[in-house]
Amino acid sequence: MEGYLLSTEVTKKRVKLVNKYMKVGKQEPMMVIRVDREKRYIDLSKKKVLAADGASTEIHFKKAKMVHNILKQMAVKIGPECTLKSLYEKFGWDLYDKYGHAFDAFRLISSDPEAVFKEISITDDEKKVLIDSIARKMAPTPLKLRADFELTCFTYEGIDALKAALLTSKAKVNTIDPAIQISFKMIAPPHYRIETVTLKKNEGLALLDQALKEVETV
Repeated sequence: MEGYLLSTEVTKKRVKLVNKYMKVGKQEPMMVIRVDREKRYIDLSKKKVLAADGASTEIHFKKAKMVHNILKQMAVKIGPECTLKSLYEKFGWDLYDKYGHAFDAFRLISSDPEAVFKEISITDDEKKVLIDSIARKMAPTPLKLRADFELTCFTYEGIDALKAALLTSKAKVNTIDPAIQISFKMIAPPHYRIETVTLKKNEGLALLDQALKEVETV
């Protein structure tokens, strides 16, 4: 089937040039307003898509694309006897039914594989390949967390006091979690920056806050 989008369904405004609202090659959420099975075409509408629905649809599509790539990689690794379609039929569609989206099931497999595998029909060899494919495609991206702050000292200790505060805070906080290391940078006095790179967002933010409190205390 082919999809058709009339100029009157692009936007609620008057349209003279459709390319002002649509870009060639860009993927956008559309609403299906009519399907003609005999002539094999679908009428689409962009203007009837609510902003909230469009955003959720794009997220759903990105998740589905990731699932598709993982299963495709899995089929290639297993060999000619395995097809992408057979993987969907064997357990892919079941994951959508049981977890709302196979992407959410794959994320759970990363931390607790048996919780998912007991719900579907899958061989030990397929488990290994699936876990490896998920690890490659869904590897978490480290977050860079930072905060800018002002630091001043009006007593006679001056610069020495500022340096002591930063070094003491860094040494103390960096022993709490070896996986999260903070660092301080001077932008231009009295402006400084504290930052860290971590996979654990909440823990990282908590350590930044703790480090700043330590600086103030010292």
